[in-house]
Amino acid sequence: MRTLKRQDADADPRKVTPLRDMVLVRIDDRTEMTSGGIVVPHVARDLPNTAVVVAVGPKCTACAVGDHVLLEKYAHGDREFLRLGADASRHLLVEHEQVMAVLT
Repeated sequence: MRTLKRQDADADPRKVTPLRDMVLVRIDDRTEMTSGGIVVPHVARDLPNTAVVVAVGPKCTACAVGDHVLLEKYAHGDREFLRLGADASRHLLVEHEQVMAVLT
């Protein structure tokens, strides 16, 4: 089994393989604007609870790679987001029980 190096993960999120029933998701970071056209910074708003599945562990049968999912309100808890990929998008490793629904 190859150990994932930090710089590998930063370069390509597809190199992260979740274990057991864990799910790696990319958080939907949409730009929010007020009706007056003011952009709301991400620190001033609630964290989004929708995400896209990037990788799943071998025991996860609830969702598949590419699914758009709805996460529990506080699925992120006090965990730090992983900044993965060339665009440094926010990723989170959650348990499959924290996936509430697959959006179609």
